[in-house]
Amino acid sequence: MQVTIGDRTVTLEAPDPLEVMDVVDLYGRNPNRAALAALGLSWRSVARPKVTPAQCRWDMGVYAGKVLSELEGKGAPRAEIMVAAHQAMMLVIDAYIPEEEVAGVEGNSDAGETSASTSSKSSVNGDSAPVASAA
Repeated sequence: MQVTIGDRTVTLEAPDPLEVMDVVDLYGRNPNRAALAALGLSWRSVARPKVTPAQCRWDMGVYAGKVLSELEGKGAPRAEIMVAAHQAMMLVIDAYIPEEEVAGVEGNSDAGETSASTSSKSSVNGDSAPVASAA
């Protein structure tokens, strides 16, 4: 995938799977920082940000801030950085859950089916007891 940031065309590729997990974890708490981390990790062109996750003790939130600061320091407009960052985040999400895996589980859900299954119901003292559901 190629994106434009300022006067540069940047090539993005999915990062290493171990790095992907940390970015996806951050995404639930701070999507913009996760996207910036994804941008730094996915960058495969010249002029890649010099900061590395290792320099940030693998804290992806800190890494994201340093990626943004470095790119803005080189004159890149924040709006273009963020657009590219969110495109990089899509690469990370695709790397985290491969399309083949999604296709393999589609249609395997029991959601929406009615049955006389059992479920747990808490009693007053917090114990759980199986209770037959009414069908």
